[in-house]
Amino acid sequence: MWSIIGGSAAILLDVRQDWLLLVSGFIAIPIVVVGNRHALAVLAETRLTPSTELSP
Repeated sequence: MWSIIGGSAAILLDVRQDWLLLVSGFIAIPIVVVGNRHALAVLAETRLTPSTELSP
C-alpha cells in the first residue's frame, strides 16, 4: 500500500525512479490478497476438521 502512496511522486513530481515503486505496488497487492484468502481458507478448514492431537 505504501508503494502506491509513495509512488505518487512518479506522477505528481515526474520522478522516473519512482515508477518501479508504483509498479511493484500494483504487483504486490494482488499477491497479498490471494495469500490472505488462502490463509483464511486453511484456517477455516482446520477449524472444521477435528484435531487428532486433542482427541482422547
